[in-house]
Amino acid sequence: MVISGQLPTQEWGRGLGCSQPDRKGGAVYRNHLWLRWPHLESRPLRDGVGVGIREAAADWTPGLQFDHLDSEWLGMPPLPSPRCLFGLGEALNAIYVVGGRELKDRESSLDSVMCYDRLSFKWGESDPMPYEVYGHAVVSHMDLVYVIGGKGSNRKCLNKMCVYDPKKFEWKELAPMQTARSLFGATIHDGRIFVAAGVTDTGLTSSVEVYSITDNKWASFEAFPQERSSLSLVSLAGTLYAIGGFATLETESGELVPTELSDIWRYNEDEKKWEGVLREIAYAAGATFLPVRLNVLRLTKM
Repeated sequence: MVISGQLPTQEWGRGLGCSQPDRKGGAVYRNHLWLRWPHLESRPLRDGVGVGIREAAADWTPGLQFDHLDSEWLGMPPLPSPRCLFGLGEALNAIYVVGGRELKDRESSLDSVMCYDRLSFKWGESDPMPYEVYGHAVVSHMDLVYVIGGKGSNRKCLNKMCVYDPKKFEWKELAPMQTARSLFGATIHDGRIFVAAGVTDTGLTSSVEVYSITDNKWASFEAFPQERSSLSLVSLAGTLYAIGGFATLETESGELVPTELSDIWRYNEDEKKWEGVLREIAYAAGATFLPVRLNVLRLTKM
């Protein structure tokens, strides 16, 4: 299933369904958010075609792409190297699957990078990362692919950050984050990289940091109101949004349990604080949120 929401109006509804409901991910087109169900990681491409790579069977990792012109889901060649907890980026009309863990018995951490050429419709292997990583964040900006945080082969959280330049075929390490973390939210907003919440070696965190691409420096930012993992950060129409994730909440019996949330927050630039927008998104269990702009007039109505 896919659902869309127009954040300024706080309205949500069903969109064109994916043929395989056990998938998760999203994309954005024309001020609407689009979601796909477990277990999927995805990132939008600049021409509005959303792409997802499934995290499932150990010997088969298919992908789907959504053609917004024909309102259809199209198949992609399966990923040659099945993996989970990877990151997805895009540059120079290609999709990059970065790091992750093998979907095999050993579940080894990976430094390999797979590249999907959207012109030839073929997968190939790109230059490997300088280190193994999983549970990290990947963001794309100006035909560069940034890899942030995650966990290394020793299962310890990393504060590392590096960038891949596909024109030069090289990786470059950048300034590290102030807080080592994994399973956090990240996005490009106002020409800078924002990271929020996540998992540290001692537990959940609510801290937020912002990276200046021009200065190669990290700075602290207003902390999110609650410690969470798997938070989604979205930059849309000049506003920074935080959506969903997992938090540790106390039950009526006093027991602390991990709880999935599907609320929406936005950052108020004038008052310098996070504000609640929507308490719960219908149908959003297990979803990942990303900004894409889709022509809703061409989508099949349900």
